[in-house]
Amino acid sequence: MDIDMFLNSPFWVIDFLPYKVPADGKGQFFTVEDYFLKFPQIESLHWQFLSVLLKLNCYYQIKVAVGDQWIDNPDPELIQKQIGGRGLDVLIKNTLIQYNRDDTHMTVYNPTEELLELLRILAQSEGLFVWKPETNT
Repeated sequence: MDIDMFLNSPFWVIDFLPYKVPADGKGQFFTVEDYFLKFPQIESLHWQFLSVLLKLNCYYQIKVAVGDQWIDNPDPELIQKQIGGRGLDVLIKNTLIQYNRDDTHMTVYNPTEELLELLRILAQSEGLFVWKPETNT
């Protein structure tokens, strides 16, 4: 599986914020992000991401990268372990979802409109948001 091809495709994020914080914002984004990345707050975020992915797996076959292998429709505990570990790569048809444990968002590469709409609904059910970042390309 060539992950690099996905990294050059259109992408969206699943985030705890509804849209990108402006560079000239008057708030304290980095302080708040740092707070969410610490225990026990990060566990809550992990549960939200896990819940979105497990619900998504009810509609689509998913593959999760574990080392050099891709596991078809893994047990929920394996997905949970990957989210709480280094991070997670999930394939759904021609879509890649990535999570890095140092982030407060998941990135969704190359989703279909149908998948994107379902992700919006599932994310919202968990208090999360799906939005497309502005890019320079």
